[in-house]
Amino acid sequence: MLVGGVDLVQRDLYSAYLAFCINQKENIVCRATAVSQWPGARLRLDAAVKQLISAKSEGFIPSSAGVDKFKYSACGAFAA
Repeated sequence: MLVGGVDLVQRDLYSAYLAFCINQKENIVCRATAVSQWPGARLRLDAAVKQLISAKSEGFIPSSAGVDKFKYSACGAFAA
């Protein structure tokens, strides 16, 4: 989601994405992997949010899932 020129992503999904990009040997996020994989991952994360919102509107997700209160974080750390 682009808001005021800042790219926003759902906080918990972004955290999961960063966990996916961890270099197992050094136990740190691999910036090169995170940057190179971001375009495709972003599409999948946005689709996941849309599915959750749709499922919530159809009554399939309990309110405890937090769909009503998504928190977004700026993901400018990947700016080239």
